[in-house]
Amino acid sequence: MKPLLLTYISRRYGPVFLPGTIQRLSMGGPMKLFTSVFAAILFVSASVFANDIQPVFEALRDQPVDYEPVGQICEQVARLQLYNEYPSNRYTINVGVEYSVQHRTIGELDIVISENKTREVVLVGEVKCWKDLGGALDKAKDQRSRFIRTLQKQGPSIVFESHEGAPFVARHFRSPKYVAIAQLGSVNKGFDINLDYTLHELMELRELLLRCQAQGECARP
Repeated sequence: MKPLLLTYISRRYGPVFLPGTIQRLSMGGPMKLFTSVFAAILFVSASVFANDIQPVFEALRDQPVDYEPVGQICEQVARLQLYNEYPSNRYTINVGVEYSVQHRTIGELDIVISENKTREVVLVGEVKCWKDLGGALDKAKDQRSRFIRTLQKQGPSIVFESHEGAPFVARHFRSPKYVAIAQLGSVNKGFDINLDYTLHELMELRELLLRCQAQGECARP
């Protein structure tokens, strides 16, 4: 199978020739020459990323999501991963549920999982993909505390805005599980759930999806 990054290059610019001492890349105009060292690095790095992120790339390419906000890629990958435990025939996983009081936005819940039949919320997740995992965990805890305080003090007045399923109301959040989610290795730093990918891989996936959208080969928001 052709490595993912080379697939994009060949789609966008024409055929790539790796054998030999010089790689030729046709760009619809003058031929540009790259040394074999560069070609080898590109080939190896593309193969590594393809092994890791190809399945999730294919799962996300038809979703019309705006990946310009950096955190969006991590939220979407978290959604896919959580469907393994919360299958779609029983649950709906909402990404980016805003909540407001008296037309003033208080915050946003990154992940909200609810039962399809009752709309009862079973999990609320804060997703953070930061280099500073300590700071990220503090931020996730602050956001969780703010939501719980708002729910306790102003529950009936809260307006939720979700993108999937019927609207939420405060009573749907009676006893959810609250979790903090971040990149691979974050559980060792106090998070509750690891994503299956490193921060570097997640950012690489984001760039591939943005490029694919720009070329009209992936769904756009």
